[in-house]
Amino acid sequence: MSLDFKQLAREALSRQIVTDNGDGTIDVKGNLHIEFPLSYLPRIRNMIGNFDCITNEYITTLEGSPMYVLGDFSCDSCPLLTSFKGAPLTVKDGFWCTGCPLESLLDAPQVVGGIFDCNNNHKLRSLEGAPIIVGGDFYCQSCDLLETLIGAPKKINGSFVCSGNKSLTTLKGAPEIVNGNFDCDSCKSLISLEGAPGVITGNFSCNGCHSLISLIGIPDSIGGIFYHIRHYKH
Repeated sequence: MSLDFKQLAREALSRQIVTDNGDGTIDVKGNLHIEFPLSYLPRIRNMIGNFDCITNEYITTLEGSPMYVLGDFSCDSCPLLTSFKGAPLTVKDGFWCTGCPLESLLDAPQVVGGIFDCNNNHKLRSLEGAPIIVGGDFYCQSCDLLETLIGAPKKINGSFVCSGNKSLTTLKGAPEIVNGNFDCDSCKSLISLEGAPGVITGNFSCNGCHSLISLIGIPDSIGGIFYHIRHYKH
């Protein structure tokens, strides 16, 4: 028996407060969980609450998403999601896109007020297209093919975590300022700390980076503790 996606969309919206803007868009107040193709939703300008399409097995892009989300946006573990095309322009709180086959961060929201989390995207090769402004932590750990941090925001108002990226060879492109911790633990191909942030207000950790040739590139300013195990190569 085939699913009636139009009916599922009507039911999802019936549980929210919906305002017609008179220009072909609507505003939605509440929390939406979407288990059907996003194309069945009316055009949402403002999502006043959380928007969640976790584990949605129908979407390959984010076309049909709200333009602005005044809450959290989550598209974790969508097995066919390879592109951010159609993603919200801004997200007031956190943006989660973990465990997807994303190949690029192009078209990601340019402003995220809270956490930005793209960990465990095993086809992601770079951070180009990442948000320009991130108000919380930035997570990009365990992305097997990530070779560079180029594209990361220049400043993070939280911690930056790029640990467990086995293809990462350099920290070039890392944020210049991290108002929190910087963690590049267990990046087994990392050969240099050059390119590390100039300012880290919290801790700097590079434990388990077995290919490090030296510690040249340590940030000029670390507000917390510098963690490393002395097994780097001379």
